[in-house]
Amino acid sequence: MKRKIKNIAVLMLFIILSVSVLNAQDTNSALKYNDEMIEIQTSVDDALGQFVTALDAFDNELMKKEKANALKVIKKANKDISSMEKFDGSNDYKKEMKTFMKMYKEITENELTKIMYLIIEKAGDLTESDWDAYDAFFESALVKYDNAFNRFNEFQYNFASKWGFTIGSYEEEY
Repeated sequence: MKRKIKNIAVLMLFIILSVSVLNAQDTNSALKYNDEMIEIQTSVDDALGQFVTALDAFDNELMKKEKANALKVIKKANKDISSMEKFDGSNDYKKEMKTFMKMYKEITENELTKIMYLIIEKAGDLTESDWDAYDAFFESALVKYDNAFNRFNEFQYNFASKWGFTIGSYEEEY
């Protein structure tokens, strides 16, 4: 009887350790998957930032170059996202990231391009009404960006919670 109890205790310890190791592997793979997605998103965010910086510089050639680069980076990001495996049998993270990329493309092709053409057409000599239009386009882009960013942050927070890791910026912000 004593031997049976000892065997059961050893078996229980083995099961507990096995579950802990498997859980750590799941958490680690979820964290790695998240990091890969965020790396893709960061490259797009950086490219969009370069485009906005070019708009602020009022340099026609630089604006065109940075717009083309931003669209190229967004296209690559979409390909990279598509090539990633499902996580835990689900495409949810990929779908959410694709929605995020759609916003980047939309504001690049719409609001920011309208600002670019406004600057080009006016040769940088904007009137007060031109500045009002500039501000309206920029505000529209920011609203779309903020909405998409908040949606993604909520998704990412839920993903992290499910898999046992934390997202620092989300928790600091909310």
